[in-house]
Amino acid sequence: MEFNKNDSNDLLTLEKATENKRKVTKGESIYTAEELANHANVLFHVSSDCVIAALKSAQIKKCTISKAKKIVKAFQKKEIK
Repeated sequence: MEFNKNDSNDLLTLEKATENKRKVTKGESIYTAEELANHANVLFHVSSDCVIAALKSAQIKKCTISKAKKIVKAFQKKEIK
């Protein structure tokens, strides 16, 4: 069987596209800090001010809900000096 370099490149491109599509499809949605803060009580059981402060201190403008939960939880545990 003869190996055709062009067919190989096409196959690699297709595999990468499929892999990228899977990552996007299975990934979480990304929300703005404002959207997360608007639903702070339901999502994080804290005030919107807490979510805004936590994300601002972490310099986050957009992220997933799970990442925001970690940031808010860590922010709540910070020691106030």
